[in-house]
Amino acid sequence: MKELTTGQYILKELTGRFRVTKKNIGTYGKMNRGPLHLSIDCYDVQNLGHYCILSVKGMFGLMNMETAVLAVTSKDIPLINFDAMRVGMKKLQLAEFYDTLLEDDNSLLRMECISIRNGDDDLEDYQSGGHEYDSKLLDYSYGKKTKASSSRTDISAKRYADAVFNELQRAEDCDEQAKKEKIRRFAESLISAGGPAVSMFTKMFGEETAKKVVLQYMYGCESQD
Repeated sequence: MKELTTGQYILKELTGRFRVTKKNIGTYGKMNRGPLHLSIDCYDVQNLGHYCILSVKGMFGLMNMETAVLAVTSKDIPLINFDAMRVGMKKLQLAEFYDTLLEDDNSLLRMECISIRNGDDDLEDYQSGGHEYDSKLLDYSYGKKTKASSSRTDISAKRYADAVFNELQRAEDCDEQAKKEKIRRFAESLISAGGPAVSMFTKMFGEETAKKVVLQYMYGCESQD
């Protein structure tokens, strides 16, 4: 049986714990430009928030990327992005936790994640490009590079996901509207800063489509049109 990607693993866990409904996003679900093929699956997770898996494939199978975004609005936990990219013989794995918290971060999540990351100290670190939104990146995030054949970072990413589900059991309910506004402000900062994903979507599909993909589909922000 083929191993689940991190995005698929999280979806399986969400489906086992919450009522998950796939959203109909029409033609945005499958978009192609030249050699690149983009697919987006969005889900409403009842009493939790929004989940998105975005996949890009290209270069005749030599490049594939998956981004999984968990935007929790009912509990005060960080905004979570999981990214996996394979290009040729190299692989990059990220588990990025962004500060959209309403209260101080005093959770056990930080200790769990640091413990997982410490187990991969021998792997090459990923260095961010120094974007404006990096100031929101929490210090227990994960970024490692390996050979494409290695499964170590895939295992660590799933352990990070398990830590998130542990935190969801502990976290208190929060002001959902205030949480949604924090997530929107972060998503808008991605667009204004022109991060790697935004730049790629803009080049592929234009500014208007890129903005819609990031705000509505990746982060679940309601349309303000």
